[in-house]
Amino acid sequence: MGSDGSPYLALTHRSLNECFVLTDPWELAGGGEIVQRYGAPAIYTAAGEKDGNHVFGMGSEVDGGSWNGVHNAQYRNGKIGIFVNSDGDGSAVHEFEFKPVFEKDVVGEVGDEVFDVEWTGVSMPFVTPAQGGARAIADGVYVVAGGASNTGLWVVSADGEYKNYEGQGVSVYDSFSFVEA
Repeated sequence: MGSDGSPYLALTHRSLNECFVLTDPWELAGGGEIVQRYGAPAIYTAAGEKDGNHVFGMGSEVDGGSWNGVHNAQYRNGKIGIFVNSDGDGSAVHEFEFKPVFEKDVVGEVGDEVFDVEWTGVSMPFVTPAQGGARAIADGVYVVAGGASNTGLWVVSADGEYKNYEGQGVSVYDSFSFVEA
């Protein structure tokens, strides 16, 4: 639910590399409008050739072409957290401000920058080709599952401190934890 009590639905799409939020079509008459996008889905030409990447929510300074795999949206305290299988040299936890934008309120062309928000990205010391997940357990603290990287379960902070609890050789698909403070 949004701060105004409106129902929303957040979805991730692994291979399209984004999280999007829409008004909940099951709870809200006329729902289903996309009100937020965050991530780096590819841009294609009419001929079906890749022509760069969007950078929804992150600003134009981000290279979205390095993203591969987005999972597990979780809302907590006005922010949405996601796990990215590969964001350059490592897997990553991203947490971004939940800030719905309704098309009727947009003046001018709707471009990537319409969805710009405050966000934090924490790179992990591993890359997982599949699976994995992250959940906020406190402000700026996340439980991270290494997925197919076989690096086990981690706790990481937004300032880059890591603690590995399961060690090498253990595959944890997702942490699936949720802590309500």
